[in-house]
Amino acid sequence: MLSASSNLNLIPDDVLLEKNRRVKKQKGLKFGILLVIILSVVGVGLVVYNITLQKQIKSLKSEIDYKNTQIDKLKEFGKVGYSLGIRLENVKNVLKKRPEYSNLIQELQKRTPDKVSVNSYSFSDNTISISAVAKDNYTPIAEFQDNLLKEKNEGVDPEMTIFTDVKIGSANYNKQDGSVSFKFTVSYNSNALTEDDF
Repeated sequence: MLSASSNLNLIPDDVLLEKNRRVKKQKGLKFGILLVIILSVVGVGLVVYNITLQKQIKSLKSEIDYKNTQIDKLKEFGKVGYSLGIRLENVKNVLKKRPEYSNLIQELQKRTPDKVSVNSYSFSDNTISISAVAKDNYTPIAEFQDNLLKEKNEGVDPEMTIFTDVKIGSANYNKQDGSVSFKFTVSYNSNALTEDDF
């Protein structure tokens, strides 16, 4: 005899198997639906992230283009500024040398013979280019050269010699009036120029 507490299964095995299959199918279906929902949410999230990222990239590209335009404009200012800086430096150098040039011109005028007329002076690094005309003949040119090299020829200390060398660049005789156009390149010692001398 069977006791009342024993488990008695009156349900046929086929029904139980069928029930277990349905439960497994339902669980699988639930798992599949949950998986599809999760993948859909992740997919939508990735699409939204991608769209946001594309907008940020587009925004950054337009900002980069704007900055590049600004940089190109500033490059022009930089070039102009550099050019102005060089010009300003040249002007400063000329202004710094101005007393020296003024003193040199005074000294040149003192040593220029009466029969020589100076047309122009051009200054560069410790040299002066002189364009002039001598009246009558070549003699005033030689006199001018001797006057410029006077201290050097007299044996004055080289540190105190103002004009150190004279080179004749050209001399052209004018047959009509007997004048001679000539060019000198005169080297000078800027250290020998003192305010007391002038």
